[in-house]
Amino acid sequence: MKTDNLSDIEVATLGKLLSRKKIHSNHIRLNTLLKCGWKPHEKGQVKEAVKSLIKKDFIRWVKRGKQALSLNKEKVAQVITICAKEPSSSLHKLKEMKTNEKK
Repeated sequence: MKTDNLSDIEVATLGKLLSRKKIHSNHIRLNTLLKCGWKPHEKGQVKEAVKSLIKKDFIRWVKRGKQALSLNKEKVAQVITICAKEPSSSLHKLKEMKTNEKK
């Protein structure tokens, strides 16, 4: 599967899940994910991104009734490389902040 077709909001969503270590059985509810630093006008885009990422098998439902999500443990290595490459990702911004602090 090509990873180049991920939008910025999808990459940012993956970055948020990865930075909070929401992998396999460690999960987060969708409502909580929407409260995690997104601007109010971005919440609809995040919901669409989550649906898209579920179809692409990056995210899976842990408890469908409670709307709990986690990263697919088989795709974690791929998610790490995606988040490290993308300049819009939270991991990339964190690395930049650390290098700026050292200067």
